[in-house]
Amino acid sequence: MHWKPSVVLALLAVLLGLPVRARAQWTELPGTAFTTFTQSSGLQTLYQGCHASGGVNTIVDAWNTAVYRNGRLYLVRTGGHADSCLNGTYSIALDPPFAWRIDVTPSNKYTPLNTPNGVFSNPYPNSTPQDAASVHSYNSQFLITSGPHAGKIYSGGGIYWSPGGSSVPHITILVNPDAGPDLNNAYERKATRPGGYGVTSGWNPVRNRGILFLSSEVREYDPVTDTYPLLFTASGAPTSASPVAISPDGQTAFFISGTGTVGTKLKRVDYATAATTKYQTLTTVGGAGLEDQPAPGLLWDANGLIAYGTTVVDGVTKGVIFRLQNPLNCGKSNLPNCLWEKILPGDNVLPPRIHANGLFNKLVRHGCQYFVLTDSTNNVWSYQPPWPTDTCGPPPPPQFPVTTAVNPPQSGTLTSAPPNPVTVGATVTLSRTQNIGWANNGYSGDPVCADSFTMPGNAVSCTAENVPIMVSLVINTVGPVTTTGQGSYQLGTQATLTATPEAGFGNVTVSGDLGCQLGPITMDANKTCTVTATDIQPPTVTITSPAANQIIKQAGVFPITFTATDNVGVSGATCKVAGQVVDCAGWDTTGMPDGIVTVEVTAVDAAGNQTTATQSVIMALCGCP
Repeated sequence: MHWKPSVVLALLAVLLGLPVRARAQWTELPGTAFTTFTQSSGLQTLYQGCHASGGVNTIVDAWNTAVYRNGRLYLVRTGGHADSCLNGTYSIALDPPFAWRIDVTPSNKYTPLNTPNGVFSNPYPNSTPQDAASVHSYNSQFLITSGPHAGKIYSGGGIYWSPGGSSVPHITILVNPDAGPDLNNAYERKATRPGGYGVTSGWNPVRNRGILFLSSEVREYDPVTDTYPLLFTASGAPTSASPVAISPDGQTAFFISGTGTVGTKLKRVDYATAATTKYQTLTTVGGAGLEDQPAPGLLWDANGLIAYGTTVVDGVTKGVIFRLQNPLNCGKSNLPNCLWEKILPGDNVLPPRIHANGLFNKLVRHGCQYFVLTDSTNNVWSYQPPWPTDTCGPPPPPQFPVTTAVNPPQSGTLTSAPPNPVTVGATVTLSRTQNIGWANNGYSGDPVCADSFTMPGNAVSCTAENVPIMVSLVINTVGPVTTTGQGSYQLGTQATLTATPEAGFGNVTVSGDLGCQLGPITMDANKTCTVTATDIQPPTVTITSPAANQIIKQAGVFPITFTATDNVGVSGATCKVAGQVVDCAGWDTTGMPDGIVTVEVTAVDAAGNQTTATQSVIMALCGCP
C-alpha cells in the first residue's frame, strides 16, 4: 500500500496530540464515471443522442444545472440543444458507494397537456415522436427548500428549441424526484415564465421565493401562487452567468455575469434597495480563470462566496476552487476591492474542466466537502477545503419545513417551533391562540398535525381550525311593541336592539341582564332583555248631561252622565261640581247658590293617563215651578 506523505504526517500529528489542519485536496470518486454504465442499466438511454458537452457519452443537458438535494447531486433534463436528448431526472449519491440512479424514467415527450389521460406531448406538432424539441433550462434550476413545495426542483425553462429555431413561451416545471419514475407524476407544468432569453436563478429560503435574473429584468418566482412578481427592470444577466448565491439572512443575492471585463463581473443585489440601486457591480481582483469562464459555479458558504473556475497546470486547463471573503462589505468605501483567492492544493492534483457548452452549476456542497461534475465522462470529484464549511461534519439529517395557517384567518394565530427547516425526528411544537369568540376545533392538514409531533421525512402543512362561539339574545316584550335584534351572535360581537311601540304607547324601557339597552349590546354572554312600552294616550271624555249652559231650577238629585273611551280601557271616573267631588250617579243640588258653576268629569286609564271634560251650568234654585 502506498501512503501519501500528507496522510502519514496527519497520522503522526494525531498520535502526538498535535493540532491537525485539513489539507485542501481533490479526489476523483471511484465508480462515478458515467461511461461505465451499460445500455441495460437504462442510464445510457437517458443521454442517447445528446452532444451538448462535446460527445454522445454525456448525461449533461445543454445549459443545465446541478442541484443538491438530500445528499445527492441531481440533474433534471428538460430536453437538449436542438437535438433529441430525452427528458428525465437522474442523480448520484455523494456518499459511498456514489451510485448513479434514474429517478424519473427517460421519455422523449415533454409538455403535459390537459388531456383526459394526462399524457405528455411533443411541444412541436411538426417534429417526430422520436425527435422532441428540446427545452433549455439555461441555469434556471434550483431546489425549493421552504414552503409547501419544499423538496421540489424548479426548472424555469429557457426557450423551446425546434429544428426551425427558437420560440416562446418559456416553461416552468416543478419536479418531484420522489414521485417518479413516471414523468407524468414527477414533472408538473406551471406558469409561463416571462422575461428574455438569458436567465440565472437561485432559491431564497427566507423570502420563500426564487430569484431570476433575466436578460432585461429581475423577477421572483412564488411557487405558492405560481406567479413571477417583478422586482426591477435592468439588463445584465446573460445565458452564461453563474448560479445565484443568497446570503444566509436572505437579503443579498450574488452572481457572476457572463459578459464584461474580468474584475467587473461580480454582481450584488440588496433586496431592500434593489428598486433604486439595482445591480451593484463589484470591483474584483484575482478573478482570472473564473470571471472569464462561461457559467462558473457559485455558492455561499461560511467563508464567503465559493466559486468553481479554471486554472492552467502544465499547459492543461483544469478546474479549481476560488474563494471571496467578506462579500457583503467588499466593494464599499472602506473595502473598495473584492479579492478572489485561488485555492491550489498542495499535491497539484486538479479535476478536468467541464465543457463550456454543458453544465451550468458545476459546484455543490455536501458535508465537509465540495463536489463537481466534470468533463464529458461526467465523473464526480470531491474537494476537501482547508476551512470548515457551513455543513462540515457528518451529513446532516434531512430537513423539511412546517407551514402553518389558521382557518378562518381572523380567528387566531398558529406558530411552530423550532424554526424552519425542521430536522427529521425533531419534536415540533405548535402554539395556537384563539381570538375572542372562537374555539379550538383541532387541526387539518397532514395527519401528524397536533400540539406536539415528531417531524416526519417530508414537508408538513398544519392548519388550526377554529369555530365560532355562539351566544343568544332573547327579547321579551311588555306592551304592544315590535323589537328587532333577537337571535344568535358570535361571542364578543355586537347585537343591536330596536323597539317600535304601537300608536298610543311610548316611554320604552329595557331591563334584564347586564348590558341590556336600546342600541348596541356587546354579546359577552347569553342575554335576556325585556322591552316595556307604556300606554301614553289619555282617555276621551264627553259630558252628555247636564247640557252646556243648562239652567237648573229645581233642587234635588241630578245625575251627571258622560261617555269615556280609551285605547286600552277606562279604569275610573271622578265628577266634580264647583270644585267639589260629587257622586256622578246623583248630584244633590239642594242648597247650591244661584249662579254659574262648572261641572267636571275626569276619566283615568290603567296607566294613569287622565282627561277632564268641563261643562258650565246655571244654578237658579228659585223654587219656582
